Amino acid sequence: MSNTTGSFRPPVPFWSRYLFAFSVSGLAWLAQICLTRWFGVPAMPFLIGFTAVIVSATGAGFGPGISSIAAVTAFGSAIFLRESGYSTREIMARAAIFILEGLLLCVGIVRLQRAANRAARNEDWSRRVVETASEGIWVLDERGIVTYANPRLGEITGVQVDELVGRRSEEIFFPEDLSIERIRFESRRVGMKEQFDRRLRKSDGTEVWVLTSSNTFWNPKTETLAVLSMMTDITERKNAEYALRRSEAKFRGLFENVLEGVYQSTPEGRIVAANPMLLRMLGVASEADLNDVDIASDFYVDTALRTQLIERLDQEGSFQNVEYELRRRDGETITVQENARVVRDEEGKPLYFEGTLTDITQKSRLEAQLREGQKAEALGLLANGIAHDFSNILTVISGYAHLVLADLNPSHTAYVSAGHLMTAADGAAGLTAQLLSFSRREMEAAALTELNWVVREAEQPLHTFLNALRPGAKISLILSLHPGPLPVHADAEHIRQILMNLTAALRGRVVEGGGVRIGTSSAGAGAADLPPAARAVACDYAILSVGDAEPLAFRPGVEDAADIQGISATRTLLALYDGFLTTENPLGGGLCFSVYLPVLPTFEKPRDSA
Repeated sequence: MSNTTGSFRPPVPFWSRYLFAFSVSGLAWLAQICLTRWFGVPAMPFLIGFTAVIVSATGAGFGPGISSIAAVTAFGSAIFLRESGYSTREIMARAAIFILEGLLLCVGIVRLQRAANRAARNEDWSRRVVETASEGIWVLDERGIVTYANPRLGEITGVQVDELVGRRSEEIFFPEDLSIERIRFESRRVGMKEQFDRRLRKSDGTEVWVLTSSNTFWNPKTETLAVLSMMTDITERKNAEYALRRSEAKFRGLFENVLEGVYQSTPEGRIVAANPMLLRMLGVASEADLNDVDIASDFYVDTALRTQLIERLDQEGSFQNVEYELRRRDGETITVQENARVVRDEEGKPLYFEGTLTDITQKSRLEAQLREGQKAEALGLLANGIAHDFSNILTVISGYAHLVLADLNPSHTAYVSAGHLMTAADGAAGLTAQLLSFSRREMEAAALTELNWVVREAEQPLHTFLNALRPGAKISLILSLHPGPLPVHADAEHIRQILMNLTAALRGRVVEGGGVRIGTSSAGAGAADLPPAARAVACDYAILSVGDAEPLAFRPGVEDAADIQGISATRTLLALYDGFLTTENPLGGGLCFSVYLPVLPTFEKPRDSA
C-alpha cells in the first residue's frame, strides 16, 4: 500500500481517441509493408491486428482500438491477398478469418485491461477511504515497525506521516505503558482481536487517548504477519471522564465527611443512601443494615410524624429546621433537626426524598439545662426572700425561747419543752442558712476541713435534732469513723447541713427504738465500688455515709417534699466541691446515703465553725 494519494486520469476527447487508434493501425500497416518489401519478411494481417490492439487499447481505449483494427485489418488483408493471386472468395474467407482472430484477441485483451482498471480503481478508492478516514490507521510488521500510517494518525500524534513510517511503534508510547503494549502486540501476533483504550505520546510530549481496534492479517507482499490498528481520538471523552471522577470523588468526600447526616429515602420508607455520619447517628454499622428497615417504625419515636412530614413535602415540596426525636438501634433517644425536599419525575410523582439531619441532642439538653437554671435562679431569688423573712421570725422565736428558759426553773415541767423549742429554732436557723446557700449557688471561701472532726462536732446536735423531729421515738445515733484523717476542701457548715438533710430524710423510716448510723471511710482512685462519675476523676475520695443502724429496724416509706428538697439541696452543695451523692437500698428494707468528696493531699487545722 502506497503512502501517496493516487488519482484518476482526466477525461480524453472522444474524437482524439479514434484519431490516435487509426493512426496506430496505419503505422502498423506501413510496418508490415516495409517488412515485406524491404526485407522480404512475409507478414500476415494478424500482425496488424495484434499491434493495433496492443497500442490502441492501451493508449486510446478499447472502443476506438477495436474499430480501427476491424477497418485496417480488413482493408490490408484484402489488398495483400489480391496481390498474392487469391480469388475474391478466398480473399473474403481469409479476411473473415483474420478479422475473427483479431476480434478474439481484442476480447481477451479487453477483459484483462478492464480487470486491471477495476483493480486500480478499487485500490485508488481504498487508498482514498483510508487516507480520508476520521480514524488514525497504521500497519505494523512483525517487528513492530510502522509500515503504513494515514494522514489522520499524523494529525493525532502531531508527527508527519513520512516520519512515522519506518519508526518503531514503541517510540510513540510512554515508557510506563511499554510493558502492557508489548503484551498487546504479542497477542496480536497470535491472531487475537481486541478493542481497548491506549495512550500515545505526541510530538510535544503530551498525551492523547485513542480507542484502538486491532487485527492481524497476512501481508502477501512481504509474506509476513502484519497488525492493522484503527485508532479514534477520545482525549476529550477521557478528560470528561477524569473531570467526572474528580467531581464524584469531591462529592463523595463531602458526602462522607460532612458533619450532618445525609440521606435519600423512598416514599415507602426505605433508606437508599446514607452517609457515615447518619449511620453513626442511628447507631448502624453499615448501609447494608438499612436494607430491611422501615423508617417510621424502626427510628421514629412518634411513628405518625413521618406521615405528617410526607404530607408536608407533598404540599410544599420542602421544609426546614423541623425538630423531632429518633430512636437509635441501641434504644437511645436523640433529638434531630431535619431539612428535606422531594425529587419528582417528569409526571410530578415523588421519586425519592433527600435531606440532612443534624444531631441537636446536646443542644437541646443545654437549652433544657438553661431553662432549668433560669427556673432555679427564680426559685433561688424566691428562696432568698423567704429565707430572710424566716430568719427574722426565727430570731424572735429563739429570743423568746431564751427568755423562757432564763425564767423557768430546770425542774419546771415546761423547761424541757422550752429546750426542745430552742433546739428546733437552731435547726431551723441551719435550714435558713441552707436556703441562702441554695439561693446563691456559690461556694464561699472554704478552708481544708477534716471530715471526722465535723462529724464528731455534729453528733450531739444531730441526736437532739432527730429526737426533736420524732418526739418519744428514742432514736439512737451511732458513729463509725475512719481511723485516719480525711481532709476535704469544703465548708464545715455545709457538711453539717448535708448531715442534717440526710438525717432528716431518714426520720420517717426509723421505727421507735431504732437508730441512724453515720460513718466515714475512704476509697482509692478508680476503685471498683466508686460511682462511674467518681471513677472518671483520678483522685482519692472520702466517703460520708448516713443510713440505718439495723436494716430490720427500718420501715419502708416515701420521702415528703421537704426530704426531696433536702436531698436536692445536698446535691447542689456537693456540686460546689466536685462531690457526688448515691442512694442505696440494701436488703432488709433499709436506706443508705453515701457522700463522696475528693480527699486533699495536705491537711490544715480544721476551721472552728463556732
